[in-house]
Amino acid sequence: MSSNHRFCLGPLTQARTLKLGYKFRQKGRKLLWRRKKTMNGQDYDESSSSAAAVTNPVSGDPRMGKKQRFMNLMRTTKDVYIPNLTSSISQKTMDGIRSTTNSFEGSNDMLAQLPHNTMISFYPTYTTTNLVDSDGVSAPRKDFRTTVRCAVSYPGNPTSRRNRWLVSLCKQYLRTGTVDADNAPVVPARLEDDGEDLMDSQSSIESSSSSKSGNRSPHMGTQEEDVLNERIQGFLSRKVPNTPIVIDLLPKDSLRGNTASFFGTTDYYGNLLLKAETDFLPSKIDITLDTPVAGRSDPISQSFPVNYVSPYGVGLISDIDDTIKHTGVTGDKRSMFRNVFIHDVKSWVIDGVPLWYKTLHDVADVDFFYVSNSPIQTFPILKSYICTNYPPGPIFLKQYSGNFFSTIMTSSANRKIEPIMNILRDFPKKKFILVGDSGEHDLEAYTTTALQFPNQILAIYIRCCSNSMSDSPSHEQEVMKEVNNIIELQQQPIRTPKSSLQTRRRPPPPPPPVPAGRKPSLTKEQTESIRLSRHNEVEDSTSKAVPPALPKRNLPNLDTDDYCLPSSQNDYGMYGAFMDRKADEWKRRVMDSIQKLSNQDTTLMFFSDPAISLEDSIRRIREKYSS
Repeated sequence: MSSNHRFCLGPLTQARTLKLGYKFRQKGRKLLWRRKKTMNGQDYDESSSSAAAVTNPVSGDPRMGKKQRFMNLMRTTKDVYIPNLTSSISQKTMDGIRSTTNSFEGSNDMLAQLPHNTMISFYPTYTTTNLVDSDGVSAPRKDFRTTVRCAVSYPGNPTSRRNRWLVSLCKQYLRTGTVDADNAPVVPARLEDDGEDLMDSQSSIESSSSSKSGNRSPHMGTQEEDVLNERIQGFLSRKVPNTPIVIDLLPKDSLRGNTASFFGTTDYYGNLLLKAETDFLPSKIDITLDTPVAGRSDPISQSFPVNYVSPYGVGLISDIDDTIKHTGVTGDKRSMFRNVFIHDVKSWVIDGVPLWYKTLHDVADVDFFYVSNSPIQTFPILKSYICTNYPPGPIFLKQYSGNFFSTIMTSSANRKIEPIMNILRDFPKKKFILVGDSGEHDLEAYTTTALQFPNQILAIYIRCCSNSMSDSPSHEQEVMKEVNNIIELQQQPIRTPKSSLQTRRRPPPPPPPVPAGRKPSLTKEQTESIRLSRHNEVEDSTSKAVPPALPKRNLPNLDTDDYCLPSSQNDYGMYGAFMDRKADEWKRRVMDSIQKLSNQDTTLMFFSDPAISLEDSIRRIREKYSS
């Protein structure tokens, strides 16, 4: 077949082609007619296409060529129609995102009815005798003050997009299929079943729990996944904000009728913090949700006991992570995640610390308070661990911010300062011992607290956790001893200034002056002998031999090329081979804290063996109360 051969079309095909071309031409004419009307000023928006109007004011002129009219059409489409279309699409997209987000994240508005499985989480705090003076403006203070902390939530739907993504991400982060799993990078989590509808359905949690067995991760064992699902439930639950709550404080003798009622509303996170003052010592707290419940005629209400703490004596404020519980904040983040959500609770115990705390509680009647940066969603497991191994006490944790991994991985000691200072304000007559660890900035946080409450802090103890004191793990004990030596040398002159002055001997008094009227008279022979003796001394001093000159030294020849002037700079990069940056940083931090606490009677000690801190804390308590 030749290259210039033309295909022959049948009559039916030719008719259809002509008809189709005619339709396109008709549409083109109508579209061009509409554009001409727009450019001539009919239904024309100057604000939206001012650039096109200024550039081509006579675009509707029929004398213009086809090319010019086509260019005007393109310019008008670009300046007018495309921006309008883009804004419409963006608006509809944002509306869809908002509706989708509200469908599985929940709204912050008050619910008309609470779900039937709504729960009240109570965080025990304390009741104490009110010793805070009145400001003279508000009502007089009552005898007792009770701090109430609680939260309202209900279990989240496991099939929702957020919860499925979170569980899948945790499973992938905890995978153990590779040998080097702890150092493997974390890839973005992929939902397990992309074909299903991931929107928050209204099906019950019981029906969705039957599908868990089919979604086992191949990198996790059955037992590990069950432990993970149990400990992560607090992060899957949904908050109930703006919920009215009624709190009733009841006395021991309920027949007297002394009942105090207080009202509050949960915040954005579904939490409530309320401080109530009463004329009687309450023994029980009744918390009632003042909102109708779906499927129930009576409101949700629960009762909780009251913990009374004496306003006098000694209290101990303790950190949790790496202080009384193995967490590994300074180590690998994946290992820390496994410690929190997978490992057995028995592996958390730090040897010697339970004996120290229980001895202080039993011997010195010390009250305990636990403050940590752990998320408040881990409260149930932490409460069970502390009540099993340590003296009971109120637990203050960090509010979950919304970013799950950021909440778990990041930690800041500055967040501990606020709850610690609230405890000190509630107990102004109580002395406190602060216990932390070297993995975080507990030293700076406790130093700031001691400066603001100088008469309440007896001692600060910092536990040396692994990989925190030195660049070399084998030198951490040496660095701890050096730091304690610095503390002892710096605090010793401050502690014993009076004793050093008392043992110092007084200088002997100067001889009495000779009276002017009793000046002895010398004879001529005595005066001459004195003059001759002075003359002989001058001659002897001038006749002394001059010492010989120092021998000459062979200086190097500076003109040769093999001589190099030594440098004080790190020319060869060898400082890192013998300098311990972590140790130097700790020495600087300790010196800074000692200087700030120089005028206070506060003990500072680093320890790795809790027996040493136990002995020192008992000694400090006895010294304080014996004097």
